[in-house]
Amino acid sequence: MSGLETRLSETPRVPRRRTLFSGIVIHGLASFTLDCAIRDLSEGGARVRLPSLAHLASPIVLVAPSLDQAHEAVVVWQDGQDIGLKFVRRIDLQAPATDLDRLTRRLWLERRAR
Repeated sequence: MSGLETRLSETPRVPRRRTLFSGIVIHGLASFTLDCAIRDLSEGGARVRLPSLAHLASPIVLVAPSLDQAHEAVVVWQDGQDIGLKFVRRIDLQAPATDLDRLTRRLWLERRAR
């Protein structure tokens, strides 16, 4: 069995909604940002496409400005520019609790205003 087949067979199937939203990935302790395309979305995670190959450092946050959502996440797989994220925590954009949450809120407000 190939690596991709193994990964797919071991991954629990949660219904994902096919999407094409623009998003922002915040990553690393220095809070680097990358624009991305959110390709699939579910309650538990997302598949995103980055503009180029990249290694994302923790912590990772996916922001979907048009959906008014942000989630702290971990990378569960990567295939070139496509990355599978598993959500570990939803960020409350109305009442940010941490410095990372406040940065996320600021970026969300900036993008939402466009």
